[in-house]
Amino acid sequence: MVVAREAVALGGVLLAVTIACACAPAVEPASTSPAGASASAPMVSPPLRPRRAVYRRAASIFETFDNVSMWLQGKCDPEYRAEWEARFGIGDDDLRRFADYKAIRKRYYPVPTGSPHDDPRSSPDGLFAPIKAPDRLAAAFYASDKLEEAFTRLPSFMSAEDIAALDDIYRTYAPRFEALFEQEEAYRGVAEAVSARLDAGKFDHFAERVARFYGVPSVPDFTIVYVHWPKGENVAANPRGQYLIMKYALPDQREGAVRDIEIPLHELVHVISARQPEAQKHTFTEAFLSTCASSGDVPGPKVIEEPLAVVFQKLFLRELDPGRFDLDRPWYGGDPWIDPMAKRILAPVEATFAAGGPADPDLFRRLGTGCPHPRAR
Repeated sequence: MVVAREAVALGGVLLAVTIACACAPAVEPASTSPAGASASAPMVSPPLRPRRAVYRRAASIFETFDNVSMWLQGKCDPEYRAEWEARFGIGDDDLRRFADYKAIRKRYYPVPTGSPHDDPRSSPDGLFAPIKAPDRLAAAFYASDKLEEAFTRLPSFMSAEDIAALDDIYRTYAPRFEALFEQEEAYRGVAEAVSARLDAGKFDHFAERVARFYGVPSVPDFTIVYVHWPKGENVAANPRGQYLIMKYALPDQREGAVRDIEIPLHELVHVISARQPEAQKHTFTEAFLSTCASSGDVPGPKVIEEPLAVVFQKLFLRELDPGRFDLDRPWYGGDPWIDPMAKRILAPVEATFAAGGPADPDLFRRLGTGCPHPRAR
């Protein structure tokens, strides 16, 4: 999902592909507990884990070609295809390889279930982020520094024929990847600088408090992976399970790449939210909808899941860099629901968050009154 560069400079405006399309986070299933139990049980602070930031060439190769192929509508960033065509052109042989890649990709991609327009009362996750099956093909490359390492991970789930075909594609386009990846050392420098900021502690402690708010016992592992991104005015952040793929065009966007760690925090909020027990998701969904009567035309994940993530992003930004916190400017690109909703729920969410207590149904009933036309009690 693409973020306007100006919006990021103002503190981050992050579109919610985490939930609304095939890019949703794949996380381990949350442990089950009775409805409401996690909202009242005392939380044990989880041990803090470093949230690493890295540049990986295998991930950059995979992400570039995965998007150039445009194998899945709504998932691929068209900027890659435009850059590829401008630099190298696209002929019939390229289109054939794109089609071959698309077939391979779809054989191993987890089939999405449900729809953001389903009735949230009958959806397993209600109005909250879903738990999705991992994209194993992508994860093999996101976890690897070199292609050779990534290919050692594939035989556990891919056929030898498909592995050979994928290897042939990457070998064919190796000179093009070399031509595109002129800024690898710059990306490594950004990753090192961001890692140092994460290690300073504020990110981890804030994430721990978010987990406590959602009644989730631990903060999931989360690795920020920087990859090649075509030059332009936009940046992008694509959540992929335990990986967040960050896309800045270097060297032009280096300042924002190092500064904007509130964007990874926003995405980590979704990953944490997804780990809520289903019973709690249903309880909070019912509580929210009991006072919010005007969300019928808004896709479920945008109703309260996304505004909450925006609120936590902004609260973190205010702690991290108060000068960039601005109530008057748009928070979410001027989205007619998410932007005003996030600002309306800021005060009650902040009060619960500051008190260190987990959310409860009463809080979500109060949040529901922030809808443009709240239901009369």
